[in-house]
Amino acid sequence: MTGEISLLIVIAVAVTVMAVAQLLSLRHIMQMAARASTAIAELQRDLAPILKNAHEASEAAARVATLAEDQLTRIDAVVRNTTDRVEEMVDVAHSVVTGPVRHGVAIVAGLKAAWDVFTSSRQTRAAETDDDERDASAG
Repeated sequence: MTGEISLLIVIAVAVTVMAVAQLLSLRHIMQMAARASTAIAELQRDLAPILKNAHEASEAAARVATLAEDQLTRIDAVVRNTTDRVEEMVDVAHSVVTGPVRHGVAIVAGLKAAWDVFTSSRQTRAAETDDDERDASAG
């Protein structure tokens, strides 16, 4: 019986040692969990302003993009308006320049025609006068 009691004592000591080891492990795990929880809390506290700033920056970027789009729309309208006005001015300048040139060409053509008529009638009269003088001297 002594052998059985000594085996029971060994088993009891082993179970006690295991229970103490488990309790120590559990205590260590609890301490690590507390540290992890503290680290996570610190991380959240440190990241909160960064995330807030990132959120504000993205909102500001969205506002800037909207403003830029509005400005580009306005610039496009100004360029289109300016282009239309330049085209109108070029058309007006073209008509101002070509109108008098056409009139000048017409006046020159009229003067040339008048000159041709004048010179041809003088030549015709000179030819008739020569014919009359020849007829008079022959007759």
